[in-house]
Amino acid sequence: MRVRQNLPEARDLGLVPGLSRAELRRVYRQLAREYHPDGGRAGSDEIMRYINALHDSLKESLEVEAPPETPVQAPPPKPAPPKTPKPANRTEKPRAGRAPATEPAEPSPQQPAGPDTLGELSLTRQARELMSAALIEAVDGWLVCNRGVPRNALRRRMLVRLGRIGPVSCPGLHMPDRVSMVPQALRFHFRSSPVEGLNLVALPALSNAGICLRPTGEVSVLEEAFFVGQERFSVNPGWARAHGFDLVYAGRVLPVELLFQPGESDFSASLYRLPNQRFRGVFSPPGSTP
Repeated sequence: MRVRQNLPEARDLGLVPGLSRAELRRVYRQLAREYHPDGGRAGSDEIMRYINALHDSLKESLEVEAPPETPVQAPPPKPAPPKTPKPANRTEKPRAGRAPATEPAEPSPQQPAGPDTLGELSLTRQARELMSAALIEAVDGWLVCNRGVPRNALRRRMLVRLGRIGPVSCPGLHMPDRVSMVPQALRFHFRSSPVEGLNLVALPALSNAGICLRPTGEVSVLEEAFFVGQERFSVNPGWARAHGFDLVYAGRVLPVELLFQPGESDFSASLYRLPNQRFRGVFSPPGSTP
């Protein structure tokens, strides 16, 4: 694609190959808000047509590269071995000190995983992509509103090179890998540990029919202050109701709990692997102190 002299390059706009569908949608929405012709910006018509062409090209490449899904067929069940009839007059004596070896059955996503667990759901790759996009958009908005960082990627990188912004500490970023329902609460389980201070937590909205949990496709981001090593957090009931976390079991709305694993890293390191380098130089590298 030929680029006119007065148009920004694709990499400066963040529309580069390698973006996932969720990242492509997020970058396009940000550019549309900035360059839409209704904003009265000079030359925005031509820039918006250029952005639409880049977006359509990347979207078509994603559709071409996506492999067709093939249904996974379960192997046919093995026939049971024939039973040998026992002699009528023979009695078997049990062996002392030995018990039959049994392997514990691993619970399925919708079956109880413990004595008090009513239902459990492992979140799919699609759900994780939605939560990842929501976290990136949330931390981007936090930079704009709380740190005065420009939303435009080109201006942001220019100010980083001039030393006008960054590096700052990144908030903790978390998304659950599974959800469980117990009689006392709806629990989100994380393979990450909170950082000291502000943390952003992506939570997928759920619906339930009894103990069967299903994601609705919506994601909300909770902004909350934690302390290092915190393992459990109870979400404010007002926030939970306002964002659709009002699952009912046995005639009562279940409170929402977050369960963390201390010592595990959070999602913030993934920001440095984004193709458009939107956060490069803005945040301190993982493990360093600004």
